[in-house]
Amino acid sequence: MPEIPATLKPFAQKQIEKSIEKVETLFGQKPNGIWLPELCINNDTLKMLLNYNINWTIADEAILSKTLKKEIPRNYRGVLEDPFDLCVSHAYRNNNK
Repeated sequence: MPEIPATLKPFAQKQIEKSIEKVETLFGQKPNGIWLPELCINNDTLKMLLNYNINWTIADEAILSKTLKKEIPRNYRGVLEDPFDLCVSHAYRNNNK
């Protein structure tokens, strides 16, 4: 996954903080998860989420495929041949601590 340039990290952090504040204002409690824009998901963003005790996010099929280093094949009609990887939870593990 691509890294966030150092100059943009404070802005990404501020966006996460604003999102958390908005959910707290609307629902009266802090969120457990956040659905990020697809192009925002990377190791830096996931680490930031963990710092705010955000335990889950959702990724699209293309990001999941790249992360798992595994093709998610579809037949000629676009139907998944094996939907297993899309139907289970995947845990983030930072091996670069």
